[in-house]
Formats: sequence, C-alpha cells, structure tokens
Amino acid sequence: APATEGAPAPAEGKLDDAAARLTAAVGRYLAGEAAAPLDDFRALARMNAAAADGYGRLAQRAAAASRRAAVLDERQAALHPLFAQMREVLALVDQLERATAGLDAFTRDLEARCRAARRQARTPG
Repeated sequence: APATEGAPAPAEGKLDDAAARLTAAVGRYLAGEAAAPLDDFRALARMNAAAADGYGRLAQRAAAASRRAAVLDERQAALHPLFAQMREVLALVDQLERATAGLDAFTRDLEARCRAARRQARTPG
C-alpha cells in the first residue's frame, strides 16, 4: 500500500528521530565543552577581582608609607640646624679637653718645680 500523502514514511520517521537524537547529543556535548571554560573564566574573573582589591590595598599602603616618609624627611630637615650646633659644641669640647690637658701638664710641671725649689731651700748650701 502506498504511503498516504502528508504522513511521513516509517524510514523518514526513524531518520528524523536519529537526527533529533544526534542534534541533542551534539548540543549536550557542546554545552559540556563550553561549561568548563565558562567555569574557568568565572574563576579567573574572581581571581582578577581579588587581585585588583589586593593591589588597591597595596597602593593605599604605599601612599601612606610615602606620606610618612615625607613627614620624616621634614622632621630630619628640621633637625639639621641642631646637628650643626651639636657638631660645634663637640668641637668646643675637644678644644676644652686639649686646653685642660695642657693645663694639667703645666700644673704638674709647676708642682715639680715648686717641690724642687722647696727642697733646695731646705738644704743648706
């Protein structure tokens, strides 16, 4: 009996079913293949966001350190005149120590002369 017009032949139905199954299988395969890179891209996006946050915190710390360094530079510059005064005082102390050493030597020599003069005055002669 010939096939009625408009109704698919049994072989055509099987072919349509096989094509539908193949298309669904290819779709599932492609969806599975796309899911792994999609998950990777999402993980990378989260990692990039975390890294950006970390870099932001590092930038804030670096800016704060730079501000602190500028304050320290200002304080050190303010201390320079005091350091110069300290050097002057140390130079004066060195001069005083040398003068004191000279006076000590002179005093010892004078004392020795006085003792010698007393001894000479005591001895008849």
